[in-house]
This record gives sequence, structure tokens and C-alpha cells, in this order.
Amino acid sequence: MNQFIWILIFLLLTSSSAFGHEESFNYEDKGRRDPFLSLVDKNGNYLLETELLYSSSELQLSGILWDPQGKSSALINNQVVKVGESIFGFVIKDIRKESVIVLKDDQEFILKVSVEGKEQ
Repeated sequence: MNQFIWILIFLLLTSSSAFGHEESFNYEDKGRRDPFLSLVDKNGNYLLETELLYSSSELQLSGILWDPQGKSSALINNQVVKVGESIFGFVIKDIRKESVIVLKDDQEFILKVSVEGKEQ
């Protein structure tokens, strides 16, 4: 029994977790905010504006209701938007039959309708 206790102590001391060694995790933001950083300060004030939380790759165009007379609308991230409106800091510049053009910081992005996470 005494020998068992010594073996157990030896195993605990030689294991990496006994010395506080933990696996490291490298977060790749890919244009998104770090989810481990707080959104508010100690006083409850927002540290980031919501527009900064989204990248163009996170905008999902689900459908387009195209009108040749210019009254088109699109469904982006489950929100209906029209030309001139904004969503998550992106301004809707143009709605076409097959795509939607959005602007952010004077940069244009083309969104195409995606089905179950795949573009068409």
C-alpha cells in the first residue's frame, strides 16, 4: 500500500498539469473581435461599437426581392434591408438580381445569395 502511494505521488508530480502547464490556445480572429475581451468597461459603457464587430465574411445574403423600378430589398443576416440603409456598419449601395453591393470604410464588398452556408 505504501508503495502505491509513492507511485501515485510520483505520477502527480511528474505530470505536466501538476506544474501548471496548460495547453495554449491561439485565437485566430479572421477579422472578428476577440470573444474573450469585454464589450463593456467597469461603468457599463460600451468599449466597441456594434459596427466594428462584423466583417464582410459574416454577412449572409439569404435572398433578394429585386424590383426593376429600384424598390428592391434583400435579406441579410435575417434582416430586410434596402439601398441606403445600413447593417452592422455596412451601407447597402446597390441591390442587383444576383448580388448585393455593400460599403464599409469606402471599400466595396459583393454579397451573393448563399444556400446553407454555400454561395451560389
